[in-house]
Amino acid sequence: MPVSFFEHLPQTGKSMIEPMMAFNQVTARLYTDITRENIKAMTEFMHLQTEHMQRLGHMRKMEDVLNLQAEWMEKMAPLGEHAQHIMDLMLQGAEDYSRCFEKGLQQATKESKNMQDQFMKQGKNMQDEFEKEGKNIQDQFTRAGKSIQDKTAHKR
Repeated sequence: MPVSFFEHLPQTGKSMIEPMMAFNQVTARLYTDITRENIKAMTEFMHLQTEHMQRLGHMRKMEDVLNLQAEWMEKMAPLGEHAQHIMDLMLQGAEDYSRCFEKGLQQATKESKNMQDQFMKQGKNMQDEFEKEGKNIQDQFTRAGKSIQDKTAHKR
């Protein structure tokens, strides 16, 4: 197989770098955003928990404890927004991943077609060269045969 076909392979690899880099960027952004959101939620939770424990230590009546628990539950409700935000981030990440995979697939399909075209072109060139060489050999045999016939005819 001609060397130029194999020279085309690194180009295919290079063209796939862009979709892979986009995939890596989505992954890094997604993990960073989710980690940031988790840290916010944990910080808020720890603050609320510390405040709750301090206040709980000063309670003397069961009624006050139950009221504090109800108040604490109300303050904890907004932490659910963090979970919703994380879900939103994950959904956005899934959309971004889909775009990366789609772009990568399009690029791979394009490169595959380019390689196929290159391979077919080189195959056609090789076939043409073989036919040309075959014709040259056939012409040489024909001339040699005619030369032998001419020499034989002269000797008679």
